[in-house]
Amino acid sequence: MSVSFKSLRNQGYTLAESLAELVDNSIKAQSKNIEIYIYFAEDPFILTVDDGFGMDENEIENKALVVPDDNSEYEDSGPDDLGRYGLGLKQGTFAHCKCLTIFSKKENFSYKTQHIDEKNPNDILPKCSSNKIVKSKIEELKNKRSGTIILWSDLDYLMNRRDPTIGNFYDQVERVKKHFRMIYHKRISRDNLNIFFQGVDELNKIKSFDPFYENSKDTIKLEDIPISFKGTQIILKPYIIPKDISSENLNKNGYELQGLYFSRKDRIIDFGGWFEIDSESKTKLATTDKYRRLRILVKLPIENAEYWIPSQKNKVYIPDFLKKTILLNVKKIRDKYLDKIKEE
Repeated sequence: MSVSFKSLRNQGYTLAESLAELVDNSIKAQSKNIEIYIYFAEDPFILTVDDGFGMDENEIENKALVVPDDNSEYEDSGPDDLGRYGLGLKQGTFAHCKCLTIFSKKENFSYKTQHIDEKNPNDILPKCSSNKIVKSKIEELKNKRSGTIILWSDLDYLMNRRDPTIGNFYDQVERVKKHFRMIYHKRISRDNLNIFFQGVDELNKIKSFDPFYENSKDTIKLEDIPISFKGTQIILKPYIIPKDISSENLNKNGYELQGLYFSRKDRIIDFGGWFEIDSESKTKLATTDKYRRLRILVKLPIENAEYWIPSQKNKVYIPDFLKKTILLNVKKIRDKYLDKIKEE
């Protein structure tokens, strides 16, 4: 099993993308409140807590801590199932640490530790489990009806291989918050999802950020364009965002925020830029200030996700046979965008 877990490392996950995998799992478990604690002093750890329906001992050992083989078929369980391949917890975790502990309560309280290094015993809790935050959350879980705690420890990749362009640890935490504000904005704004960082006060709760400014009187909504795809539909929903907006600070600059935003089940998966839809075209799509205000929501169908989303589930790849169709429609949208800008 440990060999399989080791193969999940180096998948290119950022901290924000990895933690989003855990949040996705919590949403699937019908969680309404998700807490995230990040501790970088002695015995560093990352802890997520949810109030979902939890797992029993069998589910922890034979589902959560098992890497499915390539022939396993994923069964979609509905509009809150943001998973796809059953790999999210494992890939997101071992991208940053070497030890995963799951505490969960369904009918009874259960826990299991999994080290990526098979030399370490899996029946011994990591040292950080004695931290007062971790201990208090475990005790709270025991007294709840149900829920799950995910504990990351031995944060080797996160501690030793930090991206120098991001800066210190606290900068990374802020990047995670910004990422969550945007990718889960639909779910947060509907008041059916609360995500907290470092505490459960109102001050610690993530506020939603709509990258399309749908509720602004200055936003211009262009006509939707449906595209047929293998018995389903992809919908292009273009928005011209307001002219006078302050710095959005969404981990990308203004130029990078124009373009396509891919969404599935009210969760933005990947965004910004034109995703090389012009790779076979002589005329390339410019990412310039001229198109700074154009953002196109691409609503992916629930079915056929395997054509768009790789096993890492943190990126979108447009099928080659659809690039030309999307490119032609995007060019039409860009022309209409320029016409509207001139009218202004």
